[in-house]
Amino acid sequence: MRWAVLPLLLAGCPYTAPSNNVPSDGPIDITIVPDVLPDPELCTDDTSSMCIGNVLRECETVGELPVTTPCAICTGAPAHCEELVPSADAATTADLAPNGLIIDTAIAAAAIANTEDGSISGVRPQGEGVINGIGYRRTNGAGIWTFHELAINASINFEGNRAAVFAANRSIVVNAVLDVRGPCSVLEPSPGGGSGGVPEQDGSGPGKGIRGAGATNDASGASGAGHGVAGSGGGASVTQTATTGGTMHGNPEITQLRGGSGGGGGGGEMFSAGTGGAGGGALQLVANDAITFNSAGGVNAGGCGADRNLLHDAAGGGGGAGGTILLESSAVTINAGAVLAVNGGGGGGGDSAGQGGQNGQLSRTAATGGNGTGSGIGSTGGKGGAGGAPPMFSGTAGDSGTATLNAGGGGGAIGRIRINTRDNAMLTGDCATCSPNFADAATTATRGAATIQVVP
Repeated sequence: MRWAVLPLLLAGCPYTAPSNNVPSDGPIDITIVPDVLPDPELCTDDTSSMCIGNVLRECETVGELPVTTPCAICTGAPAHCEELVPSADAATTADLAPNGLIIDTAIAAAAIANTEDGSISGVRPQGEGVINGIGYRRTNGAGIWTFHELAINASINFEGNRAAVFAANRSIVVNAVLDVRGPCSVLEPSPGGGSGGVPEQDGSGPGKGIRGAGATNDASGASGAGHGVAGSGGGASVTQTATTGGTMHGNPEITQLRGGSGGGGGGGEMFSAGTGGAGGGALQLVANDAITFNSAGGVNAGGCGADRNLLHDAAGGGGGAGGTILLESSAVTINAGAVLAVNGGGGGGGDSAGQGGQNGQLSRTAATGGNGTGSGIGSTGGKGGAGGAPPMFSGTAGDSGTATLNAGGGGGAIGRIRINTRDNAMLTGDCATCSPNFADAATTATRGAATIQVVP
């Protein structure tokens, strides 16, 4: 397929418009009509209908020409228009409807997409509405971009506080990695996820990690945040008990587009203990026709690792929980090599020389916890949750013990993946390299039937 700055396809059919209606620097501003439709004949009855691609042609009056209507989905006998209804609380059917101002888009160079202002570096400047043939709006904690057909051929990093939605009237093809972990820097949230806690403060979000407690050289580690399952607790110190992991939240159907919660801040000193990791972000891809992940494609919505201790002898922060990936289309294909991951971040190590935990990885490998100083002074942070056996979904607790003065933080829990297709049947590929995948025991990766309704 050739990609350009003018609308070329609707329902698989080329489109043109009179030259006096085509501005030199932007999309056409009229309703576009396919030029490859066969010439209509006068109606001989008032009930016949047919689909030409995703364009409906139907007779309403004998002796008159049939009415032509662009559809989101044209199908059936008798032929009729249908539309896919997004399941979460962000995108709507209007974001998927045919629109002559929205054009085919190919992202060819690495880009940053900002969920707050709608900018995609090198592709679209900031602002709501249709700019450069790409729509953008904000609603209910999400930033929603709308496309006709979308090919992602280079990596995209998402930033901003809002969850991210890419909605396409036709199809989305992913040939690169989409990263919604956010900056994973101190106290910065991911798109749609909770931020980590400052020292001796809880993280944010419904499954927030709990802060550590204690004084210098005798502090408990903060707990990892929860999402798809509960997070893991931070380690105990000589006088402080272990913290409890952040709670599970959300549901398998992902009716709310929210990311993972943030890990708690470590105990010991207000200005020097380890900060918690941010929760992974939330990304929804939704298209009427198809979503395809090729071998180099993927989504990383992992939680961030807890940051290292800053100055003095204190405990480690908790890891952020993995985020959310929601795919919805008539058909979804996940080719071998493509990876979807919502792994939790690792907990931070205890003591002044303790290290930060690893960020959630684009693989089925758990994020490692940060090393403590050892020798009974600081202990290691817990691993983040990852695909595999159910006990790993929560990650592991930060190390502790009666001889440990400054404990490690707990690992963040795994997030959620959901794929909805027509009749829960149009899914090709089992996402075997995804974390989690459908075959994992008690998995947080689920699939279901997309809601597709007839347009009156």
